[in-house]
Amino acid sequence: MTTNGRSARLLRGYGWWIILVTVLITAGACALRRVEPVGHRSTATAVAGPKQRAGFAPVPVDAGTEREIARSGTVLRAAAEELGMAETDLADGLDVEPAEQGAAITIAYTGGDAATAQRRAQAVAEEYVRYRNTTTVQSGTAATLVSPAGPAEEQRRPLWLWLAAGAVAGLLLGLISAYAVARRRDRLRGRADYEQQTGLPVLATIPRARRSRGPGAPLPVMLRSPGSADAEAYRYLRARLEPLLGRPATVLIAGGRDGEGRSTTAANLAVALAQSGRRVVLVDADVRRPALHLMFDLSRDRGLTNVLTGRHRLTETLAAGAIVNLRVLAVGAERDNSADLLAGGGLTGLLHELKEQCDVVVLDSPALLEVADGLGPAACADQILVVTDYRRATRADAVRVAAELEHVAPGRVSAVLIGLPERDGGLRPRDQVGRTDRFEVLDGPAEHAPPPREEPEEPAPEQPDSAEKAKPVSAKAAIPKPRVYTSAAAKAEAEARVQAKAAAEAKSEE
Repeated sequence: MTTNGRSARLLRGYGWWIILVTVLITAGACALRRVEPVGHRSTATAVAGPKQRAGFAPVPVDAGTEREIARSGTVLRAAAEELGMAETDLADGLDVEPAEQGAAITIAYTGGDAATAQRRAQAVAEEYVRYRNTTTVQSGTAATLVSPAGPAEEQRRPLWLWLAAGAVAGLLLGLISAYAVARRRDRLRGRADYEQQTGLPVLATIPRARRSRGPGAPLPVMLRSPGSADAEAYRYLRARLEPLLGRPATVLIAGGRDGEGRSTTAANLAVALAQSGRRVVLVDADVRRPALHLMFDLSRDRGLTNVLTGRHRLTETLAAGAIVNLRVLAVGAERDNSADLLAGGGLTGLLHELKEQCDVVVLDSPALLEVADGLGPAACADQILVVTDYRRATRADAVRVAAELEHVAPGRVSAVLIGLPERDGGLRPRDQVGRTDRFEVLDGPAEHAPPPREEPEEPAPEQPDSAEKAKPVSAKAAIPKPRVYTSAAAKAEAEARVQAKAAAEAKSEE
């Protein structure tokens, strides 16, 4: 079972648990009420009013003022001496409030013993009245104790309040614990658990990508930071994958849901294969949420959808991929039926054409569990790599993706786990400080270029000294936004530039 925010499935699977926790917490709240310390409260009432004196106008009495006088240190000190206790202890349980009408005040005391509460409330009330009457000459106000302190009453929270608080707390605790249990039972528990649940071999584990900023941020880590541990992990993946590849071969990078790292894995694997000497074409087949044109700073005007609809030829759409041996086929112009193009036979024919001109075709595919067109490219692939985010994916999703792909391409599916901790079987390669890869970088903007031709291999020239080594990351300085031709004139200019470059190459070969 997987929750994935689906409350209905959570309630169906763990409703009994939520009810049980709610009942237990409510019963516990009821039991706490029984052992709650019981307080006793005794209340006295006093009224203050103006003293009638000949030749003097009566002074109005304010209940708020009388309240402060009853709580003053003068009154409490005298009452505490009479009771034989500390003034601070007496003030702790005292509560003085004005009555709703007139100048009456209520003097209440709450304590653990009924007799003690009554005695202390009466002492404070009597001292307040005595103090007020002894100062009549100065203030013209007198006080009367109209209601002596009566027997103390028990003070306890009502049962309904305990039951309501227990029910709310139990319901919240039940929901939280049910969600935690569901996530725990449905999460992956390591590399061995993934292989056992899905039946797929794990070729490699890739560290979770760290967000990069500044110039070159969109570039794949194999170009941006070839000496990092992340880049070494992709070389390890290349080493595990190469024995499974024929010449030529098609590798599909698949995944269950968006955001698990399919496009990043496809781009870096394509660069790694190209650096090993293979001629590679990277194809963006994710027509819903394409990302490769952003990584390689390409235009979406021409690409896969243009070739499948017959609007452009393959040689017009392939673009240089920052290094030699790598070409990129962007997703192409957005169309209403882009997803339907992957379901026809046009993609199969295109892949056959690409395999005649390169060694490896790497495809970035849509999310299998979110869109209907994710299985189309799988039937055309020679090898399929399922990219799974270890922290985000659930067992149910992993098993379902593996089953879907094994049904379409039995025996050709392997897995790549993203963000797998070392304690759970993850590989943690080390940074290679000072590493400088010796591969030729295509400087300048990535113009559309024809695919590499079949030519006899020539011996590689000797590498220059370290002072003349090519910089591995300066490829195209990675402008964050892709170039998009917005007018017919811009497209015509680009086409003319491509034709001129192709003519210059043909002339140089002659």
